[in-house]
This record gives sequence, C-alpha cells and structure tokens, in this order.
Amino acid sequence: MDNKTIDIPGRLNNMRLKILFLSILLLVISSMIITGCNDQETPAPSGSKASSFTFLELGANTLYSKSVRSKLGDSLGPVAVARKTPIDLDVNYPGFIEAYFKPIYHRNQQLNDATGARREHDTIKLMYRYPQQKSRLFKKVELLFSNQSKKPLCFKIVAGKEGAEIIDAMREKYGSPKETKWSHEPGVSYSWEKDRDLLIVSRVLDRFGDPEYRIVIYYGTNIDELIETELRQIQQSEENRKKAGRSAF
Repeated sequence: MDNKTIDIPGRLNNMRLKILFLSILLLVISSMIITGCNDQETPAPSGSKASSFTFLELGANTLYSKSVRSKLGDSLGPVAVARKTPIDLDVNYPGFIEAYFKPIYHRNQQLNDATGARREHDTIKLMYRYPQQKSRLFKKVELLFSNQSKKPLCFKIVAGKEGAEIIDAMREKYGSPKETKWSHEPGVSYSWEKDRDLLIVSRVLDRFGDPEYRIVIYYGTNIDELIETELRQIQQSEENRKKAGRSAF
C-alpha cells in the first residue's frame, strides 16, 4: 500500500483550470477565423461585366507614371515618347467617327482648330512601333495621356490576324456589342459604351488580304476634363490680357 497522500481536490481544480483555458483558446481561434473570412472581398458574380475598358491593365483612372511606362515596356518593347502633341480622335479613315460616332466627332472638333491650323495639347504620347518583338498579337500601339491629370485619353491598337479571338473575348467581358457595317468601304466595327467611355473594334483586311483588327478606346470623361481645363485656361488668358490693357492707361 502506497503511503503518499492523494490530493484529489487539488487535481480537480487543475483540471477545471485546464478545461477553462482550452475553452477560451478555442473561442479566440474561432473569432479569428470568422473575422478573417469577413475581411475577404466578396467575389463578383460570374455573370457580371467589367465597368470600364482596359488595355494591359490600364483603365480610365490609371495615372501615367514611370512604373506604368516600365510595365508597358515589358509587354510592348521600346517606346517613342512625344509631348505637346495634336489630338486626332478619328480612326479607320477620314470621316469615320463623323459618320458613325457623333459624340467623339464633336469632341474632336473641340480639340482641333476649325481652320486646320496645328493645335497642340499638353499631352504625353507613347508610341510602340514594333510590339511584335514582345507579342505577336500587336502590330502597332499608341497610348495618349493628359500631362495635366496624367489620365488616359485615347488608346489606339492594331492587331494582326492572330487577334481573331479579340471580338469574342470582348463580347464575353463587356457584353453584346453594337455592330456597324461600313457604308462605302469594306469593313465592320463592333462597339461598346459605358458612361462616356467608348470601345470600338474594327475588322478590316490589310494590304495582303489578311484580317486586321483596329481597336480604339476613348475615355470620354477624361477627354471632356481636358477640354474643360483648356477652355478655363483660354478664358483666364483673355482676362489677363484685358487687365493688362486696362492697367496700361
């Protein structure tokens, strides 16, 4: 017979403490898991469509920067940069937007001199003439940004026959397009509009008879912002001239 005294109440107290500690620990872990789940973003419904138009992850609210230009170089190769450029929103052939896309045509009129004189804007234009070195899909890419807001104004992209799936991909991403058959030249355009932004994909034949896809994205809100800014600057310049004239005499 063992002569040692067994402390039964002490053991029971230790067990109760352990059970209490484990219960608290489980409660804390459960709370952390629930909180973590609630912090995750709710995935968009599978049938939802994108809210705006993008090219290589650049969208209406992307701001031009060195890092953006560096990423574009990784995808499109060497770039030529121009500043203080004219803006021509027309595509495909002279008169195309006048015939089929009046709102863009009216913006183009506001951005250009009625007499045909050269008019430059405070812009940054990125021109990729040989993107095939990085991607077989693109033949030419031009990206125009406002140098004031740093926001994109207009993207013009030309894809070769390898871009045959572009229209189906955009239909899946943006929904059903409006189809426009050209009246006096062989070609057809598909367009999507969201708010004041417009995406047009035109299918034509190149000089070798192969399909060519001409893509243009107009960021209408950003273009309107540029137009309004320039009008304010013109009005301010006129007021300054008037003040200078009055103060001279």
